[in-house]
Parts: sequence; C-alpha cells; structure tokens
Amino acid sequence: ACRFLLKHGVFAQGIRPPTVPPGTARLRLAPMALHTEKDMEAALEALGKLQSALQSPKRQSAAAANNTRRGVPAFFES
Repeated sequence: ACRFLLKHGVFAQGIRPPTVPPGTARLRLAPMALHTEKDMEAALEALGKLQSALQSPKRQSAAAANNTRRGVPAFFES
C-alpha cells in the first residue's frame, strides 16, 4: 500500500505488528500546514484508488482462496 501511494505522490508509512494487532496493518499519513487543498484532494484520490485496488475482484478471489484477509487494512473492511 505504501509503494502504491508513493507512486501516486503520497508518502505514507506502514504500521505493522507489534504496534498493531497481528494480522492487521495501518497507514500513517502526516498532513501539514504547507499542504494545499490541491495536495489534500490528490491524497484523497490516491487513497480512493488504493481502496479500489484492494477491493478488486482479483484480490478478493485470491484472499478467498487463501481463506484470509491478510494485507487488507482494517479500515478498508466493510
């Protein structure tokens, strides 16, 4: 997810166990006063693209085959 966002111009740090529960992950974003409204809109667009990529049928069928949701951050769960 971090590499995907970086390719779309957004720097995000991954947070992994033991900081978060095993089998989960989070993204840390740090907006600053220097970011413009355009920057924030671009970041939201990139996050939307990431969410779509994580919810793609190909990814969902792979997760079902493995009987796991590993790698999908909890905040994308419905």
